[in-house]
Amino acid sequence: MAKDSAAEKKAQLEKSEETEKDLPPVTNEVVNAFKLLSEEATPHAIECYQRLLRVSKMSLSNFRSQFHRRCKNLHILQSNDWIKIEKVGTEKIIKPVSPNTIFDKKIMELTEARDKLNREIEILETAKRELLLLYEEGIKSLVFNDYKDFYAWQAKLCNEAEHSIYAVTDRWMLALVREKEIKAAADRGIDIKVIGRLYDDDPEMVKKLEERARKLINTGAKIKVVREKVRIRFMVIDEESVIFAIRPPGRLEHKGTWIKHAEFVENFVNEVKYIWEKVATDPPERLFE
Repeated sequence: MAKDSAAEKKAQLEKSEETEKDLPPVTNEVVNAFKLLSEEATPHAIECYQRLLRVSKMSLSNFRSQFHRRCKNLHILQSNDWIKIEKVGTEKIIKPVSPNTIFDKKIMELTEARDKLNREIEILETAKRELLLLYEEGIKSLVFNDYKDFYAWQAKLCNEAEHSIYAVTDRWMLALVREKEIKAAADRGIDIKVIGRLYDDDPEMVKKLEERARKLINTGAKIKVVREKVRIRFMVIDEESVIFAIRPPGRLEHKGTWIKHAEFVENFVNEVKYIWEKVATDPPERLFE
């Protein structure tokens, strides 16, 4: 009876150690997952673990006979607690640890880190929104004594315009100097109106004025023409802020001031609308050719 019992156990053990020839290959995703747990993880070691999952358990001697680099693989799996080795009778049996046990702790750790990061991002976003309101409310005026600062702020205004840009110019350059931003604004549907002149005593200047006006038309801006020289040049953004342009004698670059004050800016909006509707004329047809 004892012999029969021992033979039975041996047969069961051999059956449990049967392996399938057509195992699925070890994927990069699985290997990379194990590498998140340990830098020691190798494709060969993970192949051993996958085989153990299929057979549930395997004797140590059978394991050593089946796998290349068996000692190193066994060490990697055992040192990381991915397998358990138990003694059954005279045999040492290797059992794989459940993937739940292996991965759940790391998944929980990363999930908590992700949630913490999302909370921190939300805190930063909320603070930014609150402070930005104070920042935008607090800045009411700026003075630009350097033309680079003037043009940089003008570009920012054009890029952030939400519905309108109105410009009163003399030789069109106040608007044309921001040609790229004007075109981008027109492309996103911003209403752009520019008032300037085409008349001058110098025929060469007339050619330049017409060329500049044509460029503005090509950007998508609507233009109208006045005969007299414009002494105060300005640009109104969204009917809530205005940037004034001043050219020092003998210089081409603008300096100026920006003011954000709805009631103050309303006067300039009304002035633009009055000139546009009552004073200015449509540009010559040749500018559209």
